[in-house]
Amino acid sequence: MIFLKQIETPGNLDLRTAFLAPFQGISFLLSRPFLLLKVLLCSVAIVLSLPVFILNFFTIPIFLCLIMLMIINDIEGDNLSFAEIMTLVYTNIKIKVKSFIFMSFPALLFILYILHSIENFSKSVLIYEMFGLLCFLNIWGLITANALLISSKNNSTLLNSVTDSLNLLVSKPFVFFSQLIIWTMGLMFTLAVLGAYILILPSVGVAHGSLLEMVMVILITFIAVCVYLAFYISGITVLLYHWYGKTSQQSEDTADS
Repeated sequence: MIFLKQIETPGNLDLRTAFLAPFQGISFLLSRPFLLLKVLLCSVAIVLSLPVFILNFFTIPIFLCLIMLMIINDIEGDNLSFAEIMTLVYTNIKIKVKSFIFMSFPALLFILYILHSIENFSKSVLIYEMFGLLCFLNIWGLITANALLISSKNNSTLLNSVTDSLNLLVSKPFVFFSQLIIWTMGLMFTLAVLGAYILILPSVGVAHGSLLEMVMVILITFIAVCVYLAFYISGITVLLYHWYGKTSQQSEDTADS
């Protein structure tokens, strides 16, 4: 996979390319149903791994890398088999897991802070805090994905993957701000669709407050989270592909093909 060999320093990425990358990632998945199905299954595995503490520090980076490498494989047209992709996934797996664990701590601290705030703040304040957490996770997810890709290099170390990813945030703040806008809009759209489906449940015969309603709400929420996660990872993968490509224009033309 040529892309992994050329990951050194990110190139000059213009805001137009950065802004279009998430939409290219979504259209790329929609035009490839089989790839979309595989990415959705990995997203389901990630969501199911979230409650399994400690084990998820190992499973989530594996599925994240698998999704990104499957998408890059299709973009570059390498036609690698699943076994070959998994070989790339397990390359430097210890560094990848350590990088993911290290990058997870800020998010965990944010979540613990919100859980602590439940007893001390009103519901309106908690809503803003939850929204802030989701925005933070959108940006931090991109940095974490970047660290995992850097860890795919044979000579990569934990220090390199973490510091290079954090330096990327400092050196390209406008790119990250554009991503925040796009994925916040996507999040609002997902929440609107989710709310619409939940509101129409009584109209299809599901009694309010019943066990069936609770099951349906959980199921709809689970599906919405998995779909959003699949498109989110595809979008940031295309963005990173542009970022580390030899030229942004060349990467963009390849992703559109």
